[in-house]
Amino acid sequence: MPKVKLPPSNIGRVLLTRPLHKNQSLSRLLADHGFETLSCPLIQVTSLQDEDLADKINASDIVIAVSANAIASASTQLERWPDKTYIAVGKATEQAFSELEIDATFPDDPRTEGLLELPQLKQPKGKNIVILRGNGGRETLAQQLVIRGAKVTYSELYRRDSVLLAKNVVEQWQRRGITTIVVTSAEILQNLIEMVNNGYQSWLTDIYVIVPSIRVADIASGQGIPNIRVADGAGNQAILDELKNLQSSFYEK
Repeated sequence: MPKVKLPPSNIGRVLLTRPLHKNQSLSRLLADHGFETLSCPLIQVTSLQDEDLADKINASDIVIAVSANAIASASTQLERWPDKTYIAVGKATEQAFSELEIDATFPDDPRTEGLLELPQLKQPKGKNIVILRGNGGRETLAQQLVIRGAKVTYSELYRRDSVLLAKNVVEQWQRRGITTIVVTSAEILQNLIEMVNNGYQSWLTDIYVIVPSIRVADIASGQGIPNIRVADGAGNQAILDELKNLQSSFYEK
């Protein structure tokens, strides 16, 4: 795809904070559309083995995946994905299923509230449900499904760890002209906040932060971040679209 040359804007250089392999694909897409990026992962993902994964899925009626990372890890451990009802937390996770030729349902609202409004989960009494997630994930979804009469099992398929960075990394971002930051999970957001709280709070108030959902936006707002843009999910295309929306807003001023 030829690069699309865009006129200068106030969007500046975009900081990508996802794990390295995801930053690489996003960086290529954004470069094709004229956006300059800097990759600085704030989290790394390590796959975890679940020796009982196949048994859990085979015994289930419904499989819920809370992230594309869970699907990627599971795919390396399964000989095949059996015929089940599959549910994804959002568009990016649904796309990961789609790449495996699995049709998955996903809610418009990627929060727990949105998942619980899906027809498959409104009355799950007597259903066996397995949730594919990272270690130490949120419990609210499983708790609500149990209240509704479902039997819920977890498969913890990856671990998230903070990435150790140089103490002056925020100063490096400032020198590189970072004015927009892409944050695709609550864990990454928390790592970012801890870094800027070491004397760089005022800088963050001038930065645009793109997040993938209302849930992450609420967390960011609660931490005092004023310039929040909510993308339509965590997928590359959703992030590109929101960057274009942000860029257009500058031209309209």
